[in-house]
Amino acid sequence: MKKCETDKKFDEYWKEDSPKISSVEKEIAWGKFYHNNLEKPHNKTSNFIKYAIVITILVILGTGFYTINKSQQEIASLITIENPGNKLKFFFLPDSSEIRLQPTSKITYSKDYKNNREVTLQGNAFFKVEKDQNHPFKVINNKTITTVLGTSFTIAENETQTRVKLHEGKVKMTIRGRSETWILLPGEEFFLDSGNVKVQHFKNYIDFEKESIKTIINFLEKEYAFKISVPEAFLNKQITLRIKKEENIEIPLKIIAELYNLNYSIDRFNRKATLKQHSAIPTNIPIEK
Repeated sequence: MKKCETDKKFDEYWKEDSPKISSVEKEIAWGKFYHNNLEKPHNKTSNFIKYAIVITILVILGTGFYTINKSQQEIASLITIENPGNKLKFFFLPDSSEIRLQPTSKITYSKDYKNNREVTLQGNAFFKVEKDQNHPFKVINNKTITTVLGTSFTIAENETQTRVKLHEGKVKMTIRGRSETWILLPGEEFFLDSGNVKVQHFKNYIDFEKESIKTIINFLEKEYAFKISVPEAFLNKQITLRIKKEENIEIPLKIIAELYNLNYSIDRFNRKATLKQHSAIPTNIPIEK
């Protein structure tokens, strides 16, 4: 009933000459009037508001739960590898692609890596990627996306700069939020500095001119995360050698071994290599006549 009708009805009851009735009858009459004219509209509106508030709270809570649950599921589907130490960390991805992770750096990739060869990098790392034409390999960092099929390259970044050095193969570079693309060839470096891009050549090798074997071994251990054993008598011997950056560690070890008539062995699983002298031929073995 509308408010004006209620007021009119109330006035009619007020002005009406009524016979004298008991207080009990008055209470009953007033109760009927209140129930028929005032109580129902008020309760209907009140209940509607209450139900609306409850539904709104449930929707908000449900949305929040869905968001939190989705976020937890996304986190649970990722694998993170960090290097909190001060030495190079070496590991393989599920497709046997090699990563050398620099100190204070971090790599994240999906548990479904076989179908999604995409990793997120924070910091600096070297990549030697296995070829898979059906599943391009992508590295995403703070500013750039590096896309490859199979190659080796190095990425280094800080707050304002990103450097990508290509050692072999080809890579495609893009900047997040921009449409341009750049194709790098071996020996080229993509340099992003505060939004400005420069593609330039870099020195893809290091020359050792009459350096001690000890110096070269220290370099190889640091670059390849290997522990290399060499006979002490050879550590101070000098050698002139060019080492191509990020090439197979077997190449420089083989050169040193051939120059000084040494044997070498490589244990890739335990990241160890050994250079040692040839076993001496025993002289007390009788010679058959």
